Amino acid sequence: MILPNLILPTLVNQQYDSFSNDSIDVTVHKSHFSNFPYDVEYQYNSRGFRGPEWPSELNNVVWCVGDSFTSGVGSPYNHTWPHLLSTALSVPTINVSLDGGSNMWISRKILEILETTPKCIVIQWSYTHRRESDIGNSDESRRLFVRLGNVEPNSTTESDIQNNIDCINLVEANKGETTIIHTFVPKNVPRNYRAGFKDLINQMNLNVVWFDQIDYARDFHHYDILTSTSLVEKLIESGYINI
Repeated sequence: MILPNLILPTLVNQQYDSFSNDSIDVTVHKSHFSNFPYDVEYQYNSRGFRGPEWPSELNNVVWCVGDSFTSGVGSPYNHTWPHLLSTALSVPTINVSLDGGSNMWISRKILEILETTPKCIVIQWSYTHRRESDIGNSDESRRLFVRLGNVEPNSTTESDIQNNIDCINLVEANKGETTIIHTFVPKNVPRNYRAGFKDLINQMNLNVVWFDQIDYARDFHHYDILTSTSLVEKLIESGYINI
């Protein structure tokens, strides 16, 4: 089995009608939830990731790595950007994403994926404040710890941003011949830091695709098909994808 440690045991082959914050009992936007025009269900494959089983041949795939915006919380799976990217390119995409996943989690998973010498990885980095502690040995326990708001006790916005930069540099230093494309979840840093963050990233000589959120998923936090479509169009127009 390739990449045997790339698995989320608690989600293996699970199926749900609601998940995480995508629940009528949790959302404060109950009218939006109730009137959302699409059916949403969550099906997780034998690796514990949302989406289809991995193809047997991994030479010509695009890996998509991120948090709940990549798994598509609140949206049908066919509205998610990994699915739409697969359709647009007519090649498989592999969705490796975890709701509540930190940027450190994302970088760890990418280092594992890089062991297979993939052609292309598209990353959607998470919120910069989503930092991990040393509590919890599994990915899921680390996710839950972060989602409860227990983050690095001495963190500042500046140190959070630096943590994201460190994660980016770690990936870039180990990418080899793999094409890495960087995107960022909407509003990943506080409003008054966004222009400076974008300038900083643009100075790093990366393959970067910027996009804005233009619609909302059922939970009224994540984005839905209009934003996903816009992102996929920008990814293709960038010319970075080498599949």
